[in-house]
Amino acid sequence: MRRFRGQKICRAIGWQNPAMRIPLAKTSVLTPRHPTRLFAWGPALIGFLGLFWLSSISKFPKAIPSFAFDDKVAHILAYGTLAILFFRGLELQPPRGLKISKPLLTLLVCVLYGASDEIHQLFVHGRCCEFLDWVADAIGACGALYFFAGLQWPWRKKVANAAR
Repeated sequence: MRRFRGQKICRAIGWQNPAMRIPLAKTSVLTPRHPTRLFAWGPALIGFLGLFWLSSISKFPKAIPSFAFDDKVAHILAYGTLAILFFRGLELQPPRGLKISKPLLTLLVCVLYGASDEIHQLFVHGRCCEFLDWVADAIGACGALYFFAGLQWPWRKKVANAAR
């Protein structure tokens, strides 16, 4: 079998190559067979760091027209995205010996991170800690997990049955 330069890289990230004889149903560019930690947990880490950075800003510029409860909608969207990214990491690289379900662990991590984020805002000049912001964080994480985890599992069963 003829080898080409970069074959190990292509194999590591799951690219298809006819010379490698990897079946298409078992791997793709978006979900490699053996995802690296960076591929699995990198987006979640960026999400956590991005939310920490955003909560460190004293005042946001008012370039976007605001409406009632725009702050709560932003919290719901941010923590919903964070929950999806963390759940994705758990799906791609589950920790060994995990005793609780992945959606429950994701919800616990996101809710606890939301509480720590609100406590962090106590120490930022011009920001305050609000209980309703934490509630919005929890609602965003719950809603995203309900839709993402609930819609993902039946889809996976169809793909697994189609590959057989």
